[in-house]
Amino acid sequence: MSKPFIYFVICILLGTVSTSHAQVDAPQLRCIAVEDNGDITLTWIPPADPLGQFLNYYIFSSVNGTPFVQFGNAIPNRLQNTETLIGVGFPKPTLKNFRYYIVTEYNDGSTKLSVPSDTLTAIELDLTVAGNVSGTLNWNLMRTNPLPTWENKYNLKRKLETVPPAVPPIAWTDKFATPDYSTITFKDDVARCLSDISYQIELEDASGCISRSNLVKERLEDNVGAATMTYDRISVGNGRNNMYWSKHPDGSVVKYILIHIDPSGIAKPIDTVSSTTFFWYDQGHSAQNQRQCYVIAALDSCGKSNGGGVKHCTIYLNRTYDPCAGEVYLSWTPYEGWAGVDKYNIYMALDGDTNYTKIGTVSGSDTSYTVKNVNALNTYAFYIEGIDITGRFTSNSNVLGTKFDIPDRTKFLHIRGASVISEEEIELRILMDRKAPIKHVNVYRGVKREGPFKKVRSVTPPLSILDTLFTVRDISARPNQMNFVYYVEVIDTCNMPVKVSNKFRTIYLSGNSNKDQMENNLKWSANIYVDSSAQERDVYSLYRGINNDYTPDPIRTLWSNQLAYLDNISSEIHSGDKFCYRLKLTQAPSDTFEIADTSVSNEICFKMEPDVFIPNSFTPNEDGINEVWRPKTSYIIPFKNYSLKVFDRWGKLAFETTNPLEGWNGQRNDGEAPVGIYVYRLEIVTVYGSTIEHRGRFNLVR
Repeated sequence: MSKPFIYFVICILLGTVSTSHAQVDAPQLRCIAVEDNGDITLTWIPPADPLGQFLNYYIFSSVNGTPFVQFGNAIPNRLQNTETLIGVGFPKPTLKNFRYYIVTEYNDGSTKLSVPSDTLTAIELDLTVAGNVSGTLNWNLMRTNPLPTWENKYNLKRKLETVPPAVPPIAWTDKFATPDYSTITFKDDVARCLSDISYQIELEDASGCISRSNLVKERLEDNVGAATMTYDRISVGNGRNNMYWSKHPDGSVVKYILIHIDPSGIAKPIDTVSSTTFFWYDQGHSAQNQRQCYVIAALDSCGKSNGGGVKHCTIYLNRTYDPCAGEVYLSWTPYEGWAGVDKYNIYMALDGDTNYTKIGTVSGSDTSYTVKNVNALNTYAFYIEGIDITGRFTSNSNVLGTKFDIPDRTKFLHIRGASVISEEEIELRILMDRKAPIKHVNVYRGVKREGPFKKVRSVTPPLSILDTLFTVRDISARPNQMNFVYYVEVIDTCNMPVKVSNKFRTIYLSGNSNKDQMENNLKWSANIYVDSSAQERDVYSLYRGINNDYTPDPIRTLWSNQLAYLDNISSEIHSGDKFCYRLKLTQAPSDTFEIADTSVSNEICFKMEPDVFIPNSFTPNEDGINEVWRPKTSYIIPFKNYSLKVFDRWGKLAFETTNPLEGWNGQRNDGEAPVGIYVYRLEIVTVYGSTIEHRGRFNLVR
């Protein structure tokens, strides 16, 4: 059992009274409803706010078990009790487990966040049918333990529609089943020759809102044809789209139907081939204009088919060119149809040569590549080769050929530092070559190294014939909440991008505090830009401030591969109750950069609740042990006001002081105080204006 807990129990037994501070709670999140268009609507009960401290609500979301992040903008209306999350697109095949909670931002003297509301998960309904029989429904619990305001049973809705649909449309059957809340599966036994069946599940809250799943719909049909199939690969070659597939395992298959899917999703058969054919090509749709998509369907001897399987789409290569930078930016549509793409290889040929050379490889999640050092003397041709995750299949894109003119351009552009200036400002230090004429520099910001990025500013650096080091401030960031990644690009006088800088990530300092252990656990993100020519290693300097008073020297210096630090504050607990930290990254001088550069993190602060320990007895008998009685405090020095008074059993004042370091030695004006029970009254006003009061009794023993 920890000491603070023991002291707390003692204070309770002695009748100690403490004050509490008002706060605004999180709203009570009650319902999550999936709209017909895939948006998600949250409904909650607003908290009380008798003191008018409310500022905003913030909604946080997590998908696929990822960490929670803020969704959308702040909600400044406390009485608002519903919000529709636009563009969620629920459900998605690769995204599951959509979870949400809400916090309240309020100000009771300083801006704070409430504890989160209950975390609720959107109900994702899934349906599996077998031929003409329905079917198994599966769904997830919104919460392991249901909210006490929820109904204890679901409303499972069902609708059976004819094919084609009847006019007027058939209505839903409401509450055709009402499974208990803990149920997450239901098996229906509806059988139809030909019908569409739909399901949706609802859960009602006592407040009147209703949680609702997505709608699932399947067709029941007793016409069993050959199972769906798919291509092995589709590859562009000799100006045509070449299709390859494997033999269907069903021996009743007699033909394959080859189907083209246009950009609007309209499917049109282009040919039918025998079951012994496993290759075909399409010359009717150009691979040079856009990507082309196909499905293949198997037809059995009864003329039945289950339609096309997984759609396959070719890789379509496009490019942009920066004549000032002498770079070609290749981009392509990803190959669609495989379980996944392992990698893409980039091939190039010069001056009409038919022998292509592989010039680069990117991961299967990348769809762009930069070709550098392009000049006006050569003619270039490019194509992309995709390789599936099994390594068995490959697919080539269309071929692009071109010739370029190269003007003078900016030679180098580097972000040297990114420092947090305030809760909404980040300052970038940028070094660039100013010999070539430019129009301006665009600043881009993202939250991940791989993007996406958003342009946040356009600035014009000072005119110079030499290299220029200048600063740019981003005033729309939130560096106290997350990392940001920046890069900048130079726009020449022709309004064309000619140079892109390195990517530089801000330092996001986070952590947690353990008051009982008197430790603050800090961690931060690693720098993603490293100068290989640096003469020394980059270092981090950690600064600590107590009650907003920072020391000029760091409390710790760490190497760049050290990304965490445990600060023991046991020797500082009497210095104040607010511990704040900042981290400074110093990049060493190098062959490329002759001066050191620094980046400063956000500030993180921990506010410690004060501790007061009051002894229940003392023995002023001149034996050198326990001679003086006084309360002991931590995390609340310095005081604004301090008052301690001691009274005897008849209410007569025996001792008083305004000095927190002065105690009572058992003496009164008329001599030694008699043994017995004495009553104390302690009042403390901290430098922040909060009041701490304790009253109780203690024994004087000689």
